[in-house]
Amino acid sequence: MVKRTGTPWLSDHLCWGGVDGHLTHDILSMSYIWEAVEWTARNIREVQDAVDVPVMVENVYSYMEFCDSEVTEREFLCEVVARADCGILLDVNYIYVSSKKHRIDHCTCLDAMPADRAAKGFVRRNAAPNHRRALPYPAVGLARIRFGSVHYQQGRS
Repeated sequence: MVKRTGTPWLSDHLCWGGVDGHLTHDILSMSYIWEAVEWTARNIREVQDAVDVPVMVENVYSYMEFCDSEVTEREFLCEVVARADCGILLDVNYIYVSSKKHRIDHCTCLDAMPADRAAKGFVRRNAAPNHRRALPYPAVGLARIRFGSVHYQQGRS
């Protein structure tokens, strides 16, 4: 499909979505352990080799943390993209939501993202928690500070 459509790159959320063959149809954050870093990076490299276009992973929001996590969410993302040699499709609102939930500084989280890997930063237009198409203004401000402009994406993932 990538070749047929001529897409310049391929992206997907850095998450899991099922257990034992049953799909949850949700974006679930991963357990941030070194084994998952290695496994995920290896799979991304295999996809890149197969599709022959750049691959980007999109960060996800996390409403919970796993007790077995060995690194932070941002460290996990940075390690995966470095080892997989891929880009980041950076959803700034997800950074904002996760940082509020886990009581960490959202500017620090955004600054930790490798600028050379962030191929695109955006804010989903209806990404506010109530999904009433309100713009998440703090995330818009973060995107403007980091990228100088705001790319909006309609709809939910």
